[in-house]
Amino acid sequence: MCGICGFVKFDKKASYEDKMVVNKMNAKLYHRGPDAQASAIFDNVAFGFSRLSIIGLENGMQPLYNEDDTLVLICNGEIFNYIELRQQLKARGHSFKTSSDVEVILHLYEEQGMEFLNEINGQFAFALYDKRRKKLICARDQMGIAPLFYTKIENTFIFGSEIKSLLEHPLVKTEIDPVGLDQVMTFAGLISPRTMFKGINSLENGHYLEVDDNGGILNIEYWDLIYPEGEVRMNGKPESYYVDKLEDLFEKSINLRLRADVPSGFYLSGGLDSSMIAMKVNKLIPDIEKEAFSIDFIDSQHSESIYQKLIAKESNSKLNQRTFFYEDISKRLQLSVYHSECPIKETYNTASLALSEKVRSNGIKVIQSGEGADEFFAGYVGYRFDKMRQMGYVKNDASDEEKKLRKKLWGR
Repeated sequence: MCGICGFVKFDKKASYEDKMVVNKMNAKLYHRGPDAQASAIFDNVAFGFSRLSIIGLENGMQPLYNEDDTLVLICNGEIFNYIELRQQLKARGHSFKTSSDVEVILHLYEEQGMEFLNEINGQFAFALYDKRRKKLICARDQMGIAPLFYTKIENTFIFGSEIKSLLEHPLVKTEIDPVGLDQVMTFAGLISPRTMFKGINSLENGHYLEVDDNGGILNIEYWDLIYPEGEVRMNGKPESYYVDKLEDLFEKSINLRLRADVPSGFYLSGGLDSSMIAMKVNKLIPDIEKEAFSIDFIDSQHSESIYQKLIAKESNSKLNQRTFFYEDISKRLQLSVYHSECPIKETYNTASLALSEKVRSNGIKVIQSGEGADEFFAGYVGYRFDKMRQMGYVKNDASDEEKKLRKKLWGR
């Protein structure tokens, strides 16, 4: 991950003082990009960038520019299919200045405008300034993996990878949003565009902003996941077709995420999702010893060490275990809230922090993880109960009482 930040002033040119401001904003993102920091001011725009070097180690520093310097880009994330896109763009006459994966964004935008977002496969949040059109474009990936926050105050539009970066701008005030707090207490978490801070928005996944030179802001949805209503038809294909298709997509997605100019590893919890990733990585690169990272617990009820060691052995991996003690929760709780930028209701993030520290201490920058598998494959207990309830397998007094009350109150 990297960090991006910046602002656009609608009433005046950017000045030396603005560069000092964006440098302060950028300093708050150092933990996201400890390898290098840079800032730039041009026209009425200030950009800041903190880099974690993964691809294009020697020449991939940002901001990046197109051939005639009319487009300026800062991007947090990775474009997984950049090799294929780069080859196509070169064949059509585009000239590249770096070996960075995100440079393809500039040239795709030159050709297609914002339609190119449907061609890139990646996790990203970027800010692109078009000098000819005098427009800033801020975009977030389809699933919302990479964060992007923004606000408009007086004659200034301000953005960053984390809210703490925005709070360094002198125009931004620190105020709690009571609706955001209510969402945290009511739902699993905040729902974009709401945040815990009044006036600061989270860009929704699959959306981009167009900010013009007069202060106008358009929020445009370019992608959404549409669930089918009613019965899902198999289109005449057998179940085996979908099993094979899923296997193919899974393998391709892992292979794309192994593209890096630095060593990579994977998390290994002992559960199904991370174990499947470990075995797939071993299939793709069988002759190289891999680095696996695990959290283990002192109490046997929660320890999955036996499964971690089994999969590490079968996947030709060196297992780096970090034992997590109860006191580690209290040690990392404040830091966990600091990075979450909102209240937390569970403590698993403290274990994630300890695991990340273990990865970093081993010199690894890229990690494969099973994040999202439970959502896709109904891994959480609640999802399974929902399905069982729909099929009539779950009955309880509460639901029966609810039906009686509904009939009494509304006649149905």
